Amino acid sequence: MDAVHESEIDSQSRGVASQLVVIPIDNITPYERNPRHSPNPARDRIKDSIRAHGLDYALAVTQPPGTTHYVLSAGGGTRLEVLRELFAETHDPRFGRVPCVLTPWPGEAEILLAYVRENDLRGELSFIDKARAVMACKELLEAEQGEPLSQQALSAALMRRGYGLSQAMISHMVYAVERLLPVIPVALEHGIGKPQVQRIRHLDGAAARLWAACGLETELPYDDAFLTLCRRYDGPDWSFDDLEEAVAVEIAEGADRSIQAVRLTAITLSNDVKPLFEHLRNASKAIDQ
Repeated sequence: MDAVHESEIDSQSRGVASQLVVIPIDNITPYERNPRHSPNPARDRIKDSIRAHGLDYALAVTQPPGTTHYVLSAGGGTRLEVLRELFAETHDPRFGRVPCVLTPWPGEAEILLAYVRENDLRGELSFIDKARAVMACKELLEAEQGEPLSQQALSAALMRRGYGLSQAMISHMVYAVERLLPVIPVALEHGIGKPQVQRIRHLDGAAARLWAACGLETELPYDDAFLTLCRRYDGPDWSFDDLEEAVAVEIAEGADRSIQAVRLTAITLSNDVKPLFEHLRNASKAIDQ
């Protein structure tokens, strides 16, 4: 492939079509909002392959407005990192000038979604990584439009850009990022997914209602108690059962109730089967008998 000088690339990038060009490795940067946080398990294999055969296909890049550098626009972070290492180790020009497909700048939100789609297709995004990326995309879209987006409007905006997420899924993502991430970051990074987030959310809502019904809010705000328990049980071996039991014990001790009654009420409330006070009344009768 013939090399293309930077001045030629700059003039060509103003067009609308993708172009195959060669760019110095030092002029390409990874995408700073890459939603994937975990290391690539195939990194060593990729490095060995590039060392022996070069790049298998060109990197996808774009150029942010008003800049002189180029940004990866659809994955390729591991390959770029490996190429930099190989060039530093060998000074081989094969690794110093990189074949790239250069496309016009599509906008920050479009690049972020391209990364999410690519990683999602390969199954390489955890639920919390995906949730953080969607929240970041929401901020970018709101900045572009100059107004806040409801969850329903965000769902529609993502759908128009080729990434379908229901409003219900977005709601769980918001809860995970805003409510859970500050208190159980380790558990989330180690793979807690949507089903566990839903269970915590149901427990959270049921426990809050029970906390208020038992008159505990005057002694200690519910949020302080619940979030403290979440922090206490954060870890790579996180267990929903441990958290649920701890919440039940906290309520039982504060309300001077039987742990069995509180546990029964919390479990049924988390499934939203019956109104709160009916549960409390039935549980109390069961214990009295």
